[in-house]
Amino acid sequence: MQTADHIPPDVWAVNAPLWKLAVRGSLRWARVLILCAHLVLIGGGYLAVLCIAEWRGVSVWNAMSNLDESIPALPWTFAVYATLYLYFPITVLLAPRGLRGVRALLYHLQAQLVVSVLSWVVFLTLPTRIHVRDQMPPALASSGRFLQEAYAQLYALDAPWNAWPSLHISLSLLMLLCSAHFTRMKVGRHELWKRGKLDTLAIAIAAPCWLALCVSVLTTKQHFVLDVWTGALVGWLTWCLYLRKLLDSLVLEA
Repeated sequence: MQTADHIPPDVWAVNAPLWKLAVRGSLRWARVLILCAHLVLIGGGYLAVLCIAEWRGVSVWNAMSNLDESIPALPWTFAVYATLYLYFPITVLLAPRGLRGVRALLYHLQAQLVVSVLSWVVFLTLPTRIHVRDQMPPALASSGRFLQEAYAQLYALDAPWNAWPSLHISLSLLMLLCSAHFTRMKVGRHELWKRGKLDTLAIAIAAPCWLALCVSVLTTKQHFVLDVWTGALVGWLTWCLYLRKLLDSLVLEA
């Protein structure tokens, strides 16, 4: 029987309060707080690094390729770009129930922080300015006021410095892979097959949506092509070398 004093293997000490909350019976609140931790720690860290990069104003190299120049600016793809923020709650909702699900979400949070910290180091040591944003204002001239305001807010909040590897891509890929694994964990626990099939269908829909997200970071002129494939590589390696092993250990314990 799990006790609040027993912290599972590979759960970071900083996550101990969330685990203790779950063991004491507050499973729903533990999930909500894990979701909040994602948004506060990753979002707050990203903005802090962004402020430093903007203050320095240094670009050590130009990451733009000929392909970046040929990709059109498509203002309407802002809607696809913003779907990243749906991945966080969806991952929490798809996680298995009970303490095993909380533990899986804690492992997922840790993997997201690993990816974020690695990316922040690159942002600060090899900064490159995303100057392809200059292509967006002419495209916005024929767009409605809503999109014009949306881009104004986006560009004001997210200055063009944190380019590669794209956290938009690496974090969303980790969440997609994690959600797919959660579905297999549920089936492994002999939960209702109907629920398992519904979750599988959700992942089948999510995969092409993720590919559309990859395209949207280019058509909104938020990233270079280099940022996309390096972001995907960081997310994939973190999954293969770290997160998948932890989640597989939970399946074996079931």
